[in-house]
Amino acid sequence: MMAQEEDAAIEPLSQAASRATDGDLDLQLANLFLNKEEYAKAEASARTAIDKKTDREGDAWFLIGMALFSQEKLGDAQRAFEQATKDRENRAAAS
Repeated sequence: MMAQEEDAAIEPLSQAASRATDGDLDLQLANLFLNKEEYAKAEASARTAIDKKTDREGDAWFLIGMALFSQEKLGDAQRAFEQATKDRENRAAAS
């Protein structure tokens, strides 16, 4: 998933995430989409990570906030960042 391999990583990561029982691969996929400025896909993947359960829920909320902010959905982004502040590791960045 190095920078030059992001495009090639999306399809296999998507397939693996669809088969995974937790949301960790979906969260990785959300990061890829955010890096590629595909914000709606990043948001959807991060929400899937939360729905499937991930130990990094604060990271997922932070990614959702970033994706929504980039789509100029500021009210929704603020609510996502508020969720992210509940996680100690994301509190400062999300604030």
